[in-house]
Amino acid sequence: MQNNNPLPTANPEWGFWGTSVRSDYDAPMVWNAMSKLLAERFDLTPEHTRDLLDARFGRHLADELSFIKDGPASPEAIAKHIETILKDRSWREYFRKAIHETRAAQEAIMENTILVRFASKPCDIGDVKAAQNNDSLRAEAIKIIETITLSAEEYDAFTQSFLSDHAWCLGKGGCSKGRVCVVEVTAPDRQPLYINPEGYGYARYVGFKAPDHATRFPDVRVQLSGHDGNAFAILGQCQRMARKEGVPGDQIKEFMTEASNGDYDHLLAICMRWFDCV
Repeated sequence: MQNNNPLPTANPEWGFWGTSVRSDYDAPMVWNAMSKLLAERFDLTPEHTRDLLDARFGRHLADELSFIKDGPASPEAIAKHIETILKDRSWREYFRKAIHETRAAQEAIMENTILVRFASKPCDIGDVKAAQNNDSLRAEAIKIIETITLSAEEYDAFTQSFLSDHAWCLGKGGCSKGRVCVVEVTAPDRQPLYINPEGYGYARYVGFKAPDHATRFPDVRVQLSGHDGNAFAILGQCQRMARKEGVPGDQIKEFMTEASNGDYDHLLAICMRWFDCV
């Protein structure tokens, strides 16, 4: 049975969540209700569902809920309205296309992906470095939408005050198809920075590329001891705990393939790279 527990939005300013807030809906209730409805109705993973709602499709879907008499006041009212609009051919096609695009993006998302640990609203480069060394922070996949090239002097000045406004930040960032959309900032002899302004005019989230040894899912804790060299038992334990914590099915499949492609020492190394192993 697939885990249908909703994931929180990764795009709070836009998409379904942001539109729900601006429309004065009960955002947590409608988000959870719609997430569960879509996951069950279309057999989606929690991450597929989240990415679908975080996209433009989610904004349109939230707008559509305004046509419910007395508003989207309950999960039952939302479910009834969705079943009604799915009787319309154009809506069915819109759902089909949006779901297909989300699934296709998830299948390719981790190939040649840069992972970044973001500091939230950092004041300066020191805050970003602290986040880089915080193993409890999840390394997130990014999509570079623009590259800004600075001189070394400009880069150093920029990193001393991330809260200052910059025209190239405004309207950028957010999340698209499972990746954080970022502006890459480069300079000679300096480490590239990845900025997610979340639509604001300043560097709201800032990070470096995560180290190669960064744990992919630090919130998934796996007990490796006590299995007496049983590789199958370890793989099964990792798979169960990953599903329990809502890791998408395609990424669990990627882990299983990578972990199985070697000897026992290779298996342990891959487990520790993916999960919090104890």
